[in-house]
Amino acid sequence: MGAYSPLPWLAERFGSEQAFVEEVTRDVALPVVRQLDAEGTPFIGLLYAGLILTPQGTGRPIEGLDEAAAVEGVRLVHAATASPDAPGGSLIATGGRVLNVVAVAPDFRTARDRAYDALGRIRLEGSHHRTDIAARVAD
Repeated sequence: MGAYSPLPWLAERFGSEQAFVEEVTRDVALPVVRQLDAEGTPFIGLLYAGLILTPQGTGRPIEGLDEAAAVEGVRLVHAATASPDAPGGSLIATGGRVLNVVAVAPDFRTARDRAYDALGRIRLEGSHHRTDIAARVAD
């Protein structure tokens, strides 16, 4: 991973650097802080907003989440997702490390199979995922 600054195209796409900062604060950072507060989840530290900027704005559509969540024993834990004003209320990825697929089962092999089954149902352009989670203990 890497980054560079300043971003020469930022003002052109968002009007100004300040306009971009205000949008990210309003649409990304404040909702996270408010949700943490609503859940009574204390947080001390630095919240990193790792964003992905696309020609459509900050996000890429995520598909197949309902199908993935339907796999027995699977839970999806969202990290960098948001629900824009899109038809059907679809979710978008707003940064890196978008979500976690967690599976429980009586043994490691079944849990691993469930997790990767669910993962295979999720579609996100340009996504990458590890393929070695629990490989040693699943055999």
